Amino acid sequence: MPVQNVRHCCIVVFLLVEVLVSSLAAQPKPGLGGSSAVDVVTLRGGHALRGGIAWQNPKGPLTMALSLDWFRGVNAELATSTLADNLQQRQMAWIQTRNRITERLKSASDPPPMIFFLKQELDRINQLLGDQNATQPDFVWLDVSPKTILKVAKATPDQQRIALFAWEERLAHVETRDAASLKTELINKGIKIQGPLPDLSVRLPARPQEDREWEARMAVVEYALSKPLDFQGMGQTLARIEEGKAVNPGEVLSNLFQQQLGALLNDLASGNRPQTKPSRDSEWLKPATREAELSKYRGFRVTRLEIDATFSHTTVESRFVVQLPDGTWQTVWKWSATEAGTTARPEFEAQIEQDPRIKSALETLKLLGLMDAAAMQQAIRMGAGTMAAQQETKTRFAEFCDRYLRRLDGPPLPIIEAE
Repeated sequence: MPVQNVRHCCIVVFLLVEVLVSSLAAQPKPGLGGSSAVDVVTLRGGHALRGGIAWQNPKGPLTMALSLDWFRGVNAELATSTLADNLQQRQMAWIQTRNRITERLKSASDPPPMIFFLKQELDRINQLLGDQNATQPDFVWLDVSPKTILKVAKATPDQQRIALFAWEERLAHVETRDAASLKTELINKGIKIQGPLPDLSVRLPARPQEDREWEARMAVVEYALSKPLDFQGMGQTLARIEEGKAVNPGEVLSNLFQQQLGALLNDLASGNRPQTKPSRDSEWLKPATREAELSKYRGFRVTRLEIDATFSHTTVESRFVVQLPDGTWQTVWKWSATEAGTTARPEFEAQIEQDPRIKSALETLKLLGLMDAAAMQQAIRMGAGTMAAQQETKTRFAEFCDRYLRRLDGPPLPIIEAE
């Protein structure tokens, strides 16, 4: 694209962003899992564990969730001892959760929705502790020492999704069948595998939680049931969003133009691709964590937009960040969605074209001769791509919150170490 058209497209793209950013509301990298729908951990002795990797701590064991039916079929003795240990851990987890909720309820600072939720959870935990015939889990946790591991093959997110639905529907031999055959059976049963993920945590035993995991869990609950804290922006520049109000992107865009747009146009004019050095989490998140500490929040959501140098793709990254007991801030959920800015999205494009601010700006640029039809269409489609990416991250975040609002004794909430 000629530099002049790029310049004109930049004007409208960032104008679109000014409007779109006001409406912005962990995932591990895919591994090579072959055709299997499950994660496969091969041990040095030659045996393989097939299930779901819950987390892999570089300094500790790898933790997997294994179906008891599959586990008993390959090693009945180990499955029995693992189940006994899991049930003992479950009892400890319930007592721990009961004590923590009881202590929390002594505080009068929580809003009514939070108190209501905590009391409901306390009643549920007490009932579980009083049940002498508590249901046996369908899955168990197994901690695997890194010294015993030869190879780890993670299924892709799409394959993992298939496995979760297959386990939910209790299909046979999920661990040893290929993802394609499982997907076909699910579709034939009328299961919509692109819908919300099933919650299998109720079929797994609770585990005791370290203080850092508990504090992270409570930060998620506080965000959902009390006043949330959100930050939005572009690149390295963030702005706080007051509840119920739209962002004022003036400062965001001013800084962004100085930091990125000028360098981008200069590099495009000289035929060079711009080189940017990614910032560490601790650097670009610092303004948000400082604001959260001043406002006495223990968790916040941050969403930021990146547009690639060719103005052909837009990426929306969103994450939930919590303060741990030691005062550090860590990510507990992260999702990134990238969409092409050249794809036609009639519904989103219509919304953009109907926005009064954009309509006025486009008319002005047309009258001044600064925008031709092709550049205008590219700018609008870039905005539509941004809206599509926003929608995906919003949906994924809602799924994350819903997962951890169902019960306080699970599922586990891994902490994503800062980059």
